[in-house]
Amino acid sequence: MIALAVALVLTPLAMVTPVAAQVGNAPDIEWETLESGISFFGAVAATQDGGVVTVSQTTTRTSDGRFLYDALVVKYASDGTELWRTTLSENDRDIVWDITETSDGDIVITGYTVAQTADGTSTQLDGWVVRLDASGTELWSRTYTADTTAERSDGFRGVTATSDGGVVLAGVTRTATNDDDAWVVKLDTSGDVVWSTTAGGEGFDQAVDVEALSDDSVVFYGSKQVETDSGLFQTKPWLVRVDATGNILWQQTYDFPLGFFAPQPLAVTSDDRLAVLSSQIDQSTFNRDVRVVTFDSDGVVQWSQTYGDDFVDSAFDIGRSIIGTSDGGFAFTGSTPEPLPTSSSAEPDMWVVKLDSTGGVEWSEIYGDLYRDSPFFDAGFSIAEMTDGGYAVKGQTTTEESGFEPWLVKLEALETTIPAEVDVLPGSEENPVELDRPGRLPVAILGSAEFDVTTIDTSSLAVEGVAPVRVTTDDVNEDGYADLVLFVEVETLVDAGVLTESTTELVVTGELTDGTPIEGADSVTPLVT
Repeated sequence: MIALAVALVLTPLAMVTPVAAQVGNAPDIEWETLESGISFFGAVAATQDGGVVTVSQTTTRTSDGRFLYDALVVKYASDGTELWRTTLSENDRDIVWDITETSDGDIVITGYTVAQTADGTSTQLDGWVVRLDASGTELWSRTYTADTTAERSDGFRGVTATSDGGVVLAGVTRTATNDDDAWVVKLDTSGDVVWSTTAGGEGFDQAVDVEALSDDSVVFYGSKQVETDSGLFQTKPWLVRVDATGNILWQQTYDFPLGFFAPQPLAVTSDDRLAVLSSQIDQSTFNRDVRVVTFDSDGVVQWSQTYGDDFVDSAFDIGRSIIGTSDGGFAFTGSTPEPLPTSSSAEPDMWVVKLDSTGGVEWSEIYGDLYRDSPFFDAGFSIAEMTDGGYAVKGQTTTEESGFEPWLVKLEALETTIPAEVDVLPGSEENPVELDRPGRLPVAILGSAEFDVTTIDTSSLAVEGVAPVRVTTDDVNEDGYADLVLFVEVETLVDAGVLTESTTELVVTGELTDGTPIEGADSVTPLVT
């Protein structure tokens, strides 16, 4: 378990002294694979069938010494079994950045391709998008440019799926004045452009990632060069929200540092909260920590928090990818130093941190050193939450045979138990139970606006492992919400040894109809007459 130092910052953005974080049990690696033959480590996306799909860069050298760059897409089942792989090529140099699954189960890959101009005298960068079906068959491959009348340098970095089966892409385009602008494009299922929007000003502006919100608008994240009072340009983090038809709703730059030398991916939660990765450098020690900054859907900063390790001096913690999680929190991956067992130095390992909705650390763990006796460099570059609640992390590790190797890791899903409010009836503070008098003890599971007891599988319920003889539905506390009442034989509890004179509480366990465990308890006072 990594020892984590955390600093919480609320608006405005300012640092406070880091404090030790309380972290829970982290998941183990469920399965892993080395994706040999890949030169760039790409991205990972979860699929609706419980599996995962990755995109990576491949490099081959021709007999005349030229290097060819293609995209490799690999689909894995939930247990890590490789289902299919396909290589994608548009031109000699095809660069891939991101991958997503669409709402109808297709796969979309995005990046850019380098093509010769019509007269063959120069090269031109075009945005490149490929759509595959769920079995890996290519449906279409197309290139895009922001202005077909001029030679441009255009490319896509991020992609997000939309509710209509299409996608929105984020990237950069070079203008006629040789400035770079952010470029955002909506495509339909056939790859036709629905709308295209550019944003920016003088200098180098770019979009590196994009996420869809619940109203079908999108927010892209990148960097924008802003002129200072001295007339110089400063590169700042930049959020822009675009409506469902491509119109800019708002845009905002921020004063916190960019990520590791550049903007990193954008995260969104189901309730439209946003998060980005940044860096925080201690000017006295030059320690670098990961900083997470969150926003509401209007771009207002909600909280900012830094995360770093306590292992070594001059630590260099890097965040590479962040996602919103199904429970309303966040998870990020990157690298953090781990001390070498034979020296005082440290080498980076893959680092994964799970946060709750307010930035509290639920768990934090490092993974690495699996293929090499002497640790060298392991890191996570992309993370996705899978349908079982576990995480797929795409990164790199090192091997004795070939050095750097792309590394795909599946982290197991941690079992989450939902707390249930339990009331031993009739509900007095002492809850007296006569041990030597036969009878049935009523124990209620109380419903509320947040907890619907009708979602409980009543056949799974037990009081200290003893099944009830009857379960009824009632509103025992008259709050307008249904409650379950379990009737359990006192004699059975006594005979099972779970209700004795020293018992102070009874624990109720069970499962929801989807298999999620629940647990609650109430105090009791055993009596012997």
